[in-house]
Amino acid sequence: MRVPAGDSFAAASAEADDATGESHVKIAGLPEQDLPLEIAHLLLIDVVGYSKLLVNEQVELLQSLNQIVRATESFRSAEAAGKLIRVPTGDGMALLFFHSPEEPVRCALEISRALQEHPHIQLRMGVHSGPVSRIPDVNDKTNIAGSAINIAQRVLDCGDAGHILLSKHVAEDLTSYRSWQLFLHDLGECEVKHGLRLHLFNFYKDGLGNPEVPEKLRRVRRGHGAAVTTRPIRAARLLGELGDYELLEEVGRGGQGVVFRARQKSLNRTVALKVISLGQWASKAHLTRFRREAEAAASLEHPGIVPIHEVGERDGSCYFSMKFVEGGQLDEVVRRTPMSIRQTAELIAKVARIVHYAHEHGILHRDIKPGNILLDAKGEPHLTDFGLARLLETESSVTQTLDVLGTPSYMAPEQAVGNNAAVGSVTDVYGLGAVLYQLLTGQPPFAGGTTYETIQLLLETEPRPPRLLNSKIDRDLSTICLKCLDKDRHRRYPSALALAEDLERWLKHEPIQARRTGIFARGKKWVRRNPARALSAGSLVALAAATGWIVWKSDLIRQPLATGIAVLPFENLGEQKEHAAFADGVQDDILTKLAKIGDLKVISRTSVMEYRGKRNVRQIGDALRVSHVLEGSARRSGDRIRLNAQLIDTRTDTHVWAEEYDRNLNDLFAVQSEIAQKVAQHLHAKLSATEKASIEERPTQDLIAYDFYARAVSMIAGNSFNESKQAELLDRLRQVPAPAAPGSKEIATAKFAGN
Repeated sequence: MRVPAGDSFAAASAEADDATGESHVKIAGLPEQDLPLEIAHLLLIDVVGYSKLLVNEQVELLQSLNQIVRATESFRSAEAAGKLIRVPTGDGMALLFFHSPEEPVRCALEISRALQEHPHIQLRMGVHSGPVSRIPDVNDKTNIAGSAINIAQRVLDCGDAGHILLSKHVAEDLTSYRSWQLFLHDLGECEVKHGLRLHLFNFYKDGLGNPEVPEKLRRVRRGHGAAVTTRPIRAARLLGELGDYELLEEVGRGGQGVVFRARQKSLNRTVALKVISLGQWASKAHLTRFRREAEAAASLEHPGIVPIHEVGERDGSCYFSMKFVEGGQLDEVVRRTPMSIRQTAELIAKVARIVHYAHEHGILHRDIKPGNILLDAKGEPHLTDFGLARLLETESSVTQTLDVLGTPSYMAPEQAVGNNAAVGSVTDVYGLGAVLYQLLTGQPPFAGGTTYETIQLLLETEPRPPRLLNSKIDRDLSTICLKCLDKDRHRRYPSALALAEDLERWLKHEPIQARRTGIFARGKKWVRRNPARALSAGSLVALAAATGWIVWKSDLIRQPLATGIAVLPFENLGEQKEHAAFADGVQDDILTKLAKIGDLKVISRTSVMEYRGKRNVRQIGDALRVSHVLEGSARRSGDRIRLNAQLIDTRTDTHVWAEEYDRNLNDLFAVQSEIAQKVAQHLHAKLSATEKASIEERPTQDLIAYDFYARAVSMIAGNSFNESKQAELLDRLRQVPAPAAPGSKEIATAKFAGN
């Protein structure tokens, strides 16, 4: 894939810090800056032989490719959800998905299927997940940068026509789904540009993709004098029939082995056969750990532990056969059929008793996670994969080299830091708590974009209380879960049995033994984890407290009146300029009604007019020394009015009350009275019967006279009248028939006469 400068990735480069793996993006021509990163699942598509085509052939081919890609369900779904970025790359394109690592793989399969009808288009595709940043290019279009781009490019470069190559990171994510496991074929490591070594997987199924080893890997291995077949594409192809076992299908992958559904020919029974992933090329440490797993599991006889039938070695490959449990892994089962909270508690109580049985026989599991808990057809749990198991009484060289083994999202802190001396039965209690958390909330207690990020979260942060993620969880069950996940191993349940018994108490509605962590205990734990931050925070708090006391005692802060209010000029939303007088009239009338309430301090109209159009209520409240302001808008259209009123607390800049009114013009005075009473109610102002009657009283029955009155007052207040306008308005006002009650006409006439 070659990218034209200024049009795509060439504008940016990513550098990975050797110690942390974190990405810091530098943009060419700009000073170094940190850009926000997000995890993207990238599909890079490259047209093979593109540079050898004529220009018109290149254009036609890219147009066809665009149509094929846009027609895929994966593309359309992601685009409709706003979770897709498409970047042209000259001889192909890059698609960035943001929901799941399955998305780019599904899209690649759909593209491969469509290409069967376009044999003249030869593509190679690469998939990787990692951090990227969105940046604008020279044309102000969205571009991308980040370490994930470089790695995805290197993955793509290793392939030939038809290949769908995956990085190890993506392949490991896909192994969480049994539906993908059969089609992931381990190619091993390959050295690419700048000495970077990538672990690649070839993805193909049902005639889609390219099953051949990429030429680049063949060439590298021939250069080292190794046969092309020294690394198998697929374990089943290498092993074929392994002794007495006929391999039927691959059903799972773990840290040390591949699991097949197999038929034991001598007994004609279906078994699960676990074979070391690297076969005869495994190191001594791999083989020793593998044998330890078989030894640990075979010594346990419990209906909840998958039994071992046979342990063997053939042609340098270690294997052992187990009972095949029909049903599936816990994570797959709950993905299809979610469990209730009660079912979850019952299940973990059963698994905890199984784990306790293993502990009684001197064996730790060390990798308890949903994928290692199998549910049979009756829904009963079976614990499997003792790949990290350790005999409690044994201190072997294997134990001493188990630096950080386990699954990060379910790993106890003592495992994450490689403190093997601290690993014990409470380590498995943590794993049980992590699985309980996953089932209750739908997510693990800690999950970062990378393994490093997940471990950092595990060591430096506390899990969110399950009740915040699922309100149906009660406090006691949340307390049980969080006790298991305590970073201090001494504060967890002392045994898996103690956890099981507390869950059973909860199921029987009895008081539980666990106690919620108080605020002081949580603070103490945070201080222990962050002593430097705690010291800085304490100093800042002390300084802030001293400063606050000094300011409070000084005259720098003037306290607003407890029930003071200012009615700000209402915004005119009408189309005609003369409607501004109508908006001013609404403000004036509401202000007048509020002023009749003796329990309120209302700022005069003259004082608030200078704040027309200004909306910084904190500054207004401080300047006028009021605790609240009333602002709003008014629109008049024919005989309809629309008023909007909002009561705001100036001390917090928050809305106390708001309402919209869409009424007939005849209801204007009633609406103004209602607004005034609502304000008084929310300010807890006492309203006497006389004051209430005064507020509800109509100032006039003549709306035409009121309109002239409002316009006149607005002109006078704004000093915008002249003699000709005054004469015209006065003449029109005098032509209005006398209203049913004295009011607006007389007032307006008097005001004009006085001016």
